[in-house]
Amino acid sequence: MITPGTARVSVERLDDGSQAGLRVAWAVQAGAFENEMRARELRVSLAERYRDVYVMPYESARATVHRVRVGPFSAHGDAVRRAAEIDRLGLRPLVVEEVVR
Repeated sequence: MITPGTARVSVERLDDGSQAGLRVAWAVQAGAFENEMRARELRVSLAERYRDVYVMPYESARATVHRVRVGPFSAHGDAVRRAAEIDRLGLRPLVVEEVVR
């Protein structure tokens, strides 16, 4: 079972200016884990309700972080509505921008 909590995080800039002209979409980040198995467990759990759940790994300088996301959505309001649904499941979702090719 996955429970809410707090954790120390680090923030890194991802935009180096090389993505000019690409489309921005919105996604709902339901969780982020260094432990890939925990990310997969959350993905499977959310996939029982939503078909658009995926894990997006990100290689930071310190570790690989497995981000569990739902989407993408072309409209910000759609992402906000999905985040509210996921919040009612007891998670703490974030609406995030995502570059789509």
